[in-house]
Amino acid sequence: MAPQTTRSALVLVATAVLAGAGLAAHGETAGGAERTPRGARHGQPAAQTDVTGHWNAFVQLGTGSGEVEFVLQQTGETLTGTYRGAFGSAGITGTVRGRRIQFTFQAEEAEASYTGRITQGPADMTMDGSCDYGDIGSGTWSAKKVR
Repeated sequence: MAPQTTRSALVLVATAVLAGAGLAAHGETAGGAERTPRGARHGQPAAQTDVTGHWNAFVQLGTGSGEVEFVLQQTGETLTGTYRGAFGSAGITGTVRGRRIQFTFQAEEAEASYTGRITQGPADMTMDGSCDYGDIGSGTWSAKKVR
């Protein structure tokens, strides 16, 4: 292999390794699948993330933004709870799988659907992702567990 070809191959490999490390830091693989978290044994499921509690959230839609509150109860992968915000109060149903969360509720004017990622830090837990309120619009959301 010529010196220039060798250098190009090394750059390509280094770029792929660094890109994979960036994904791994977020618990994902290049294909979008979750990787086994550190501490979990190969072939065994990772410990389930528990999002039970009160959450303050900020929602940004194309039509506007606002603060909402989620009170969540998780049993295994099953998620239930309450939404309180600009569209009133509503019951939540959904799932938590690893670090992924998905839930829906019937708002006053539309069914809302949320999907996102859970991040557990040393001192706090946060979530963020995308949401869709049907004809009202779609956007992004972020939340922080307050208790």
